[in-house]
Order: sequence, then structure tokens, then C-alpha cells
Amino acid sequence: MKKILLVDDDAVVRSLYQRKLEAGGFEVTLAEDGLQAMQLLDTFIPDLVLLDLMMPKFSGENVLRFIRSRPKLTKLPVVILTNAFMSEQARIVSVLGVKRAIIKAECPPEKMLEIARQILGLTPPTVPPTATD
Repeated sequence: MKKILLVDDDAVVRSLYQRKLEAGGFEVTLAEDGLQAMQLLDTFIPDLVLLDLMMPKFSGENVLRFIRSRPKLTKLPVVILTNAFMSEQARIVSVLGVKRAIIKAECPPEKMLEIARQILGLTPPTVPPTATD
């Protein structure tokens, strides 16, 4: 089972994405701020990080810099989530290496599941054809 670290300070966003991703077959670990995310990443290596850009304690940019500075995490795919994607932040996180940058308001849980599957090279489960009469 692929593991996702979901980092967002909004409890509703965490809950909505977590439920959909888990229903889609992923193991989801949650962090509610950048500090908690960095503490988790010291002992836990997920297959994908979904990272809010604007958070208390440490921003998504700080967490991304932390990820890219650790040899065991440098190739870890990261998707940036935000509701206020500003051009300077976009440039900074692009230089640091992200797979995608997504506006949360434009990404319902179903789309997030699709994005996670695409990035991790997974295809959705297929439904076997039914016999017709």
C-alpha cells in the first residue's frame, strides 16, 4: 500500500482528502503544520507528500526545503496545495522541485485521488465487465 503524508493546517481539508485517499487504497498520515511534518519525516518516508503552502510554525516552503536537504528524501514527490498561490511563492517552490502545484478550491477530493494515482504511476482499479443478457 502506497503511503501519503498530507500536511495542511485546515482540519476540514485534511479530513476530506484523507477519507477519499484511504477509500482509494492509500495509507494516509496527517500533519497539521510544518513542524509536525518535519518531525514525521525524520522517521517516516512516504511515497508522496501533499503539502499546504501557507501554514503556521513552518510554511510549506520551509518543509519543502527540509525535504530537499535530506538525502533520503530528495527524490520524494511533493504536490503543493494552496488557496493563495502567489507568483513569488510559485517561483520558489518550482526551483525546489515539486510535481504539481494545485489550488485547493479547484481540487475536490476525487481529483486529488486521481492526481496521487498519476504521480505514483497507479491506475484506478478496473471494474470487471458484466455479462449482458
